[in-house]
Amino acid sequence: MAPAGKPDSFEYLGIALFMLGGAWGLIKWVGHTIRGQLGPGVNRADEPFLPAHVDNIPPALVKDAIARGLVTSAQLAGMTPMERQFVLAAMKDKVATPRAINAAEFGMASMPASDILNLHCPVCGEPLELPAFAPFVGHCKRCGAKTIVRQEEGGRYVLNVAPR
Repeated sequence: MAPAGKPDSFEYLGIALFMLGGAWGLIKWVGHTIRGQLGPGVNRADEPFLPAHVDNIPPALVKDAIARGLVTSAQLAGMTPMERQFVLAAMKDKVATPRAINAAEFGMASMPASDILNLHCPVCGEPLELPAFAPFVGHCKRCGAKTIVRQEEGGRYVLNVAPR
């Protein structure tokens, strides 16, 4: 029997085994929760991997992602099918082509010819060509900077510039 001030080594062993069991259970629970949230495309040990789940990526999505420069064809070729599915699913909302609407549907009329904005690029001073309808987005032909103009309630214009 150990002295009153020092615990027995079996007591330490019991505490260690209890902590180890708790950590193992927590890891299993978190893994199960995450796998459940990821969906059916996840490879699980009890379910065979089916390539049919991966090949359902629309070709238009791939072409649009490459055209916008979000991913290159070399990067896609170097990915496994699961990685490719994950990357394209993540950028699906960003790449989705919005439906074109006219200004009347949007609730805005075009600017009268007298009110056309004469704006120059804040980066290099080149005159910008802005569309007649909101949103007013201009790309500088000289430096490539993107300028977005919006009008606040008081008639004040706010510029957001993204230099290239």
